[in-house]
Amino acid sequence: MTDESRPRKSLQRKRSSRLAAVQGLYQRDVMQSKISAEKLAEQLSAQWRDSIDTQDIEWPSDAMPEVALMRDILEGVITNQTTIDATLESVIKADWKVARMNPVMLAILRSATYELNFRPDRKHAVILDEYVSLASGFFEGQELGYIHSALQQISSHQPPANDA
Repeated sequence: MTDESRPRKSLQRKRSSRLAAVQGLYQRDVMQSKISAEKLAEQLSAQWRDSIDTQDIEWPSDAMPEVALMRDILEGVITNQTTIDATLESVIKADWKVARMNPVMLAILRSATYELNFRPDRKHAVILDEYVSLASGFFEGQELGYIHSALQQISSHQPPANDA
């Protein structure tokens, strides 16, 4: 493996982690499940691995998620959901409610809001880019613009991450 390919693979794994976390939060919300973040991360990892092993196209990447990052996002959103939803309510249109949002959009916004608000070690520009890129696989046009706008507003209210 060349030095140039290492960061690319790391980035792919982080993207896979975020996508898997969004998928898990979506499933948890739609099924109205109380499954723990740890158990959910185990299930998502197994599903991803099975998809790679069988060359199924269920997951768009063959880069396995980083379990620690995926679990962190899942646990962070589940633990802080009330605060995260209040933050989202503060940036969405007055006639919208979190409860009425598309569940995929909500999972993306919750995950990104967790990373922006609760993980000061992560650079906001990277988080914005990652989640807008992820959202573009599900949405386009107005919805994608809405996600981008909401995340920019949330990011602008947080101190930037250290450049360490």
